[in-house]
Amino acid sequence: MINYTPESWFRMLFKLQGSVLPRLFVRIIIGLVISVFVIYIHTSYYPIHVPTTIHKLIAVALGLLLVFRTNASYDRYWAGWRLVGELNFHTQDLFRKFCIYTKVHVHQDKKNAYYEDVKTVQSLLKAMQRVVLLSIEDDDDYSTLHDYLSADQIHYLQTTDHAFRFPVILAWTSQKIHELSQTIPAPLKTSLDTNLSQLSS
Repeated sequence: MINYTPESWFRMLFKLQGSVLPRLFVRIIIGLVISVFVIYIHTSYYPIHVPTTIHKLIAVALGLLLVFRTNASYDRYWAGWRLVGELNFHTQDLFRKFCIYTKVHVHQDKKNAYYEDVKTVQSLLKAMQRVVLLSIEDDDDYSTLHDYLSADQIHYLQTTDHAFRFPVILAWTSQKIHELSQTIPAPLKTSLDTNLSQLSS
């Protein structure tokens, strides 16, 4: 994903990051050389006349392909952001249920430790959301995760393949929630497990 500001569109014209120009450069040069050669032959030796019908047919087909590709890209973009929205919803729902279900089963003398554990779960869920956004943006700068994870956890994530970073944080979160939900009734545990399963899918 390329981060840019819509106001600086002129600068984007000359930006190579994320552009297809480096991959097309050789083809463009080959096309340019062929065009110059054909123009030289046409003007100096032998006039070349090509029927325009073929160009019209190709232009129609090419236009349809470009429109189809643009629509497909747009659909994939919004499908991705819908998944991010669902992730945010499920993490918030999980945290809300976790707080409601576990708070009533905590003894008075363990309140402070309980609130620290709640902060840990909240931090893991926020880190989970942040890791997904970093993966979408293809960004390996995990300095923003220091507010949510320990240095060892961040180092472990950075040495893990991109595809497994989200499952790793989900496993940490699941382990912590299961440790803190030992005293709640079984139906409430099942509800939390359902939310965790929705995140894993």
